[in-house]
Amino acid sequence: MKKILATILSLTTSTLLFSNTTTPKNSLVDETAKKAYLMTNDIKGEYRTIPLNEVKEMLDKKEAILLDVRNPEELKNDGYINPSINIPLGELENRIGELDKEQTYITFCAVGGRSAKAAAILSNKGFNKIYNAKEGIKAWPYEKQK
Repeated sequence: MKKILATILSLTTSTLLFSNTTTPKNSLVDETAKKAYLMTNDIKGEYRTIPLNEVKEMLDKKEAILLDVRNPEELKNDGYINPSINIPLGELENRIGELDKEQTYITFCAVGGRSAKAAAILSNKGFNKIYNAKEGIKAWPYEKQK
């Protein structure tokens, strides 16, 4: 089982890394890679992936801080959730010192792939209260800012 998970993780990590660009992608490959990546991380228990209604509840109750890992251009084009912190995925490791390890964070992006990677990065850096939004701004049914 460990060997299978390692293979899935190896294949999907490289596939997901390109999702932080705006290049057109094969959506079936993206979706398959995202599901495999989320599955391996949920099994490892590094963080919990939650649906958007739970994200909204936690934000409304001020139980967590939303960490949006999209690029600034995406925020302008697709809107953003207020309040949130924006640290693009490509900058996260260099800017991790801006975050408090005692806080609860929900990682968030456009569709869920980059946020899963961000959740794994935070978990590997010693953050223990991490949630990953199953979907992103593209599926967000609630109010957002432009």
